[in-house]
Amino acid sequence: MAISVILVGLVLAPVVQTFQMTRAAQAMVDAQDSARQAMEVISRELGQAMYVFDNSVIPITIYDDGATPAYLRANGEGPIQLPVRQANGSIQCFTVPFGKIDFVLPRISMHCNNPAHPAGSSRDYPRHHAENGRDYYEAWPPCPVCGSDDIEARPKFPLEQDVTVVRYFLGLRYNDPNVANPPPEGQGAFGWKSPYGNDVAAGEENQVVLYRVEFNPFDDSLFPPSMPVAERLNDPIFFYRTAMNGESTARPCCERWAEVAQVMGIGKYQDLVVGTYVSGNVTAVEPATTFRFSAVSNDTFTGAYSSDKGFGYPNAVPAVYQADYGYWIDNSPNIPAAMLGDESAYNYAVTVTRDDHTIAYYTRRNSSGHMVVEKWTSGGVTPSFDITQYLTTGAITNPGGGEVEMAYTVDLNRGKVNFALDPPDPGDAGGHACKLGPAGINAAFHTTYDVDRGSARRSALLTTFDPARGAGLYLPNARIVPGSERVMGPEPTLGPSYGSAVRYERVALSLGEPGPKQYKIDYDTGWIYFSSVFGADLPEILDSTGNALPIYVDYKIQFNRDGDIVKGDYITKSMVTVHLGMRMFDPESAKPHSVDLTNSVKVRNALR
Repeated sequence: MAISVILVGLVLAPVVQTFQMTRAAQAMVDAQDSARQAMEVISRELGQAMYVFDNSVIPITIYDDGATPAYLRANGEGPIQLPVRQANGSIQCFTVPFGKIDFVLPRISMHCNNPAHPAGSSRDYPRHHAENGRDYYEAWPPCPVCGSDDIEARPKFPLEQDVTVVRYFLGLRYNDPNVANPPPEGQGAFGWKSPYGNDVAAGEENQVVLYRVEFNPFDDSLFPPSMPVAERLNDPIFFYRTAMNGESTARPCCERWAEVAQVMGIGKYQDLVVGTYVSGNVTAVEPATTFRFSAVSNDTFTGAYSSDKGFGYPNAVPAVYQADYGYWIDNSPNIPAAMLGDESAYNYAVTVTRDDHTIAYYTRRNSSGHMVVEKWTSGGVTPSFDITQYLTTGAITNPGGGEVEMAYTVDLNRGKVNFALDPPDPGDAGGHACKLGPAGINAAFHTTYDVDRGSARRSALLTTFDPARGAGLYLPNARIVPGSERVMGPEPTLGPSYGSAVRYERVALSLGEPGPKQYKIDYDTGWIYFSSVFGADLPEILDSTGNALPIYVDYKIQFNRDGDIVKGDYITKSMVTVHLGMRMFDPESAKPHSVDLTNSVKVRNALR
């Protein structure tokens, strides 16, 4: 018998070992297949996205529905939280950085490919159906005419955004906070508990898996009806809410989410977060699968043009600079007051350097929450321009009260820095930048002509460049953007159009005298010149009330100069780095088999 036992052991040991190796290999294959399939689907959909939501970790006020346990609302950070079961059975929530991404796909329509589709009936039909006054979307609804499942989805042209949000997120395999003990069917107790060591008993583990869900933010079956739509999109605990939803037969929101969310890959024995343990308790969780927007550092922006001889100004300075990527993130409006003014409190920064880097102008958010341009030198930091106020009121102001040395606005969506600004409205020009009186210009010409004919010029100094106009209108560091001006004056020729406003033509500053309805302009100094020929006075025409018709001059100004270098550090949503770390556990040994895939996805259809 002893010899038989030894012989059987010698025979069975390799067999058992073979089974173990087979299960380990199967776990590795499952992890590889899950990772590849998930990466293919995610990359395809992200590449087609028309809008991507920010998924930064930011402080957030979690909606109080009156039913959600306090431990699920304690953290107050986005984008998504994970309830973790500690050794003593208590639940603690941890923020999972970059563990969720939301985006909107182009609107699609369904097309029936059934050869037996009734003739004369349209093969195209909408993806949604109306019910109780609301549109509901199905993944692949059958043809409403013939009932066929031989269908395909086609994007509508021209492209337009869908009304549903596609969300990928890391969540518990069992998401119901009301589950305190494992029921007979083996559902795990609430809170993350990974297959750690040999702890793989059925009903104990509750791993984190990757879900995909498509939902309408207005769908009350997924949220408490009183929850605002804006908070629904930003809710970091949407998957674990126990408050009753808005269905006719109300039930917990988390139950409805579990129905509509689909697991990407194999849920059993898969775990996509890694915990840090101290004395048996979890102190931190790190996601193995993440969605990160690309960070770009020290990007030198390209000017929209380097010269424009068409305006007779070959050394014109670009008024618009373009970054390599657009679609930037700016979370600064959501930053707490205590963090305002800290350069780390926002996700982009534009720098303009001048005079071989001895002067630098930075964008920052000040203590008032305004985005401002500040001048940085060895002597300290001084404010220069209030971007927020300009975008709100059109006023070009220095928050420090001094002269504006540098001013620009930033288009986060297009990744552009725009130095072309509208000058302050003088208040007496009906919204125009400058109002000129022909009679005054003519009188000044004749006064000079009587003394010195050679120096007599019909000219005027535009409002922005006239020191006599005082602070608020006079901007000594400004220049006119070449080609941006528009000069409108009365028609001097007798006829049907006599006295009506016409646009005057520009003559290059280096050429000869302008003629009637022509002008020359110095973009650097702000002087505008008309004909200096004696007897070619500007038309002094009176309107029906007896007032002289003026000449209006509109233009844009810029504060950047030749030689300035524009750079930026920013986080762009137009390039998403998807990292899939699929961790599949061998159910026998609990050994994790990891497969890591990374792909940088270009968001091609983003609306900019």
